Amino acid sequence: MSTTGTAEITTTAAVDLDSGAPEPTGTPIAAVAPWSARATAFAVDALVGLGVAGCAALAWLTTPGPGPWWWIWLGVLGVSVLAVSGQRVLVAAVTGWTLGRRLVGVRVTGPGGAPVGPGRLLARELAHLLDTLPLPVGWFWPLWDGDGRTVADLLTATRVHPVVPRPPAPRRAVLIVLAVASGLCVATAATSYLLVYRQENAVEQARAEISRAGPQLMVDLLSYSPDTLDEDFARAAGLTTPAYRDELDAAQQQARENPARHTYIVPNSAVLSASPQKASMLIYLRGEIGEPPAVWISTATAQVQFVRDAGRWLIDGATIFPNSRPEAPPPPDKDGP
Repeated sequence: MSTTGTAEITTTAAVDLDSGAPEPTGTPIAAVAPWSARATAFAVDALVGLGVAGCAALAWLTTPGPGPWWWIWLGVLGVSVLAVSGQRVLVAAVTGWTLGRRLVGVRVTGPGGAPVGPGRLLARELAHLLDTLPLPVGWFWPLWDGDGRTVADLLTATRVHPVVPRPPAPRRAVLIVLAVASGLCVATAATSYLLVYRQENAVEQARAEISRAGPQLMVDLLSYSPDTLDEDFARAAGLTTPAYRDELDAAQQQARENPARHTYIVPNSAVLSASPQKASMLIYLRGEIGEPPAVWISTATAQVQFVRDAGRWLIDGATIFPNSRPEAPPPPDKDGP
């Protein structure tokens, strides 16, 4: 082995990333690798994989968990980070190349042009955090440094040199990596939308629907008149699910024994919970019982469960808490006309 300046004159073998066959790797020369070549290599080696990791991280943060998709996104995130780290540390230490550096024909060397082992490469990757944190000035340091070094290169005594003769560029492998990464990002975004945002939109739509329909359903359920008792009770039965039908039948049977006009309004209500198929509400009811001039006033609060069936909301259960006993109207004024 002999050296010229800071570069080592060697010829070793690397694996052709397209065919898998060993071939000469070329010799690092003393010239400094262009900044554009280093940026291209870093984009292929790190930014593509970190882009997939970023998409998976966003999906993981927005997916309720732990659940199947929550673990899938966490796995994609971990595999992406390990793939980037493994290529830039282990693959680079064993073969002397990464996919991006092979594409542009540059190589990382140690002091005096010596090959770089995995320990120094790992330290260099960690030192790149210092390149990134200060705005990230360290990545542009090679533009004015005489040896074309980043802050990480200064700390780990490494340099990046072009290789002559330049090895065949693995364009097919790079295209495959870009296609796979793009597909993963698109699939992650689409699945996250279907699992999270579409679900959230459906919940908001259900909440808006039940806030309008729920109070009116309770008014129609409880309001009836002795003159149209059968029709009113049949209409009320059509507003409930079979699970609530027995309780409703018992209440209607009791009402038949002492029929009186019941008219209700809902001054206030609140949605307690909502999903695309189920909802719960707290409803304040004010009712008038009887015919003028003998009208009784009654108020109550009802906790009501609703379910969606065939595109419409039905009452699935109700617990009514009377707020006051029915109040009789004041007696007529005897001195009046």
